[in-house]
Amino acid sequence: MKKLVVFMLLALLVGMCAAAQAAVPQETKEKTAVSAKGARWSGTVVRVDKENGFLDVRKTGGTVEKRIYFNDATKWTKGKEAIQLSDVKESDKVVCLGKYEGEKFTAERINLRMQK
Repeated sequence: MKKLVVFMLLALLVGMCAAAQAAVPQETKEKTAVSAKGARWSGTVVRVDKENGFLDVRKTGGTVEKRIYFNDATKWTKGKEAIQLSDVKESDKVVCLGKYEGEKFTAERINLRMQK
């Protein structure tokens, strides 16, 4: 009888762990997976705020937007050539590489994608 109760409690615990893992949002899973090697976010520029130092970028193929912060150390590129922040406009495609500081994504490099 004790073995049956222990087995049922163990099965319940395993089920709860599986359910909790499934409930973690996809963005959190992505952030955890890339935290050791750096973070990446790509999409379309929705907003550029030069005064406050951020871009809002809508994820490619989706509706999720992320605020990407930049600073003086952020490198701006288009292919292999260096560009300036002023070259980045709304509706441009970008790839942002950087790190999370808590929930804040700070870009080390922002690459402007070539338009077709």
